[in-house]
Amino acid sequence: RDGQPFVDVAVVAAARPTTRDAAVLAVVRVSVPAAPRGSVLVVASVRFRGTKVIVRAYDAADGGTRATAISRTGLALPDDLPRPWRADVGGPHARVLVGETVLTLDQRAPGAEDAPTSVTGDVVPAYTASRVWPASAELALHVADVVRGRSVVELGAGAGLAGLACAVNGAVRVVLTDLPENLPLLQRNAARNGLDVSVAAFDWMAPNTLGERFDVVLAADCVFWPELFEPLLDAIEAVARPDGTVLVAVTHRLGRTEAFFE
Repeated sequence: RDGQPFVDVAVVAAARPTTRDAAVLAVVRVSVPAAPRGSVLVVASVRFRGTKVIVRAYDAADGGTRATAISRTGLALPDDLPRPWRADVGGPHARVLVGETVLTLDQRAPGAEDAPTSVTGDVVPAYTASRVWPASAELALHVADVVRGRSVVELGAGAGLAGLACAVNGAVRVVLTDLPENLPLLQRNAARNGLDVSVAAFDWMAPNTLGERFDVVLAADCVFWPELFEPLLDAIEAVARPDGTVLVAVTHRLGRTEAFFE
């Protein structure tokens, strides 16, 4: 809430603490200066030691004293975890820590009930560009050793987190691509973080229109719509150098990830 003087960091075995049958493993409270909702960045680490879950957290703004919590006695992992296991986020995160750099991201998060759907019943791809998805956040943490000194293109960049993380980690050129209607969000996020990246429209249905090849190709959470599997593969082939690196981060949903990699 606005003006709240603390942030509770919970380790929850579910999508959200309110999810039915969720298991709250540990909770730690961090004192923070009163500020508008979404403007405070808390850094947390989680460790599993035997049957214990240990969470430590602190306010990133001042690197203050770390608060620590240990899970309740007698926790029996994985018996206490709900099924099926979900790794997801309940809403957009305004700030993301990449190395020692805080990236500030503009995002839209309308309710799922307002999401436009296609003739197949799926949410249209353009709508999903409005937020950071789990695979993008995870990919951003693993690009440092791959992109330094290399050129990078992100396909279906959405809010641009993975590509922006590459710029932070020393890529010599970064191009964030998406459909034309999604470019204003990418442009805002690039500008507000002061990073030297380019933004370009790129439709996978016309894979030869970008006219450039890159050392590293990123695709984060782009594997969902079966009708776009072949266009995505064509786009990767069109923009990757022959000796390039392709990083595809996915979230397993409805068995479609397995179908893509087959």
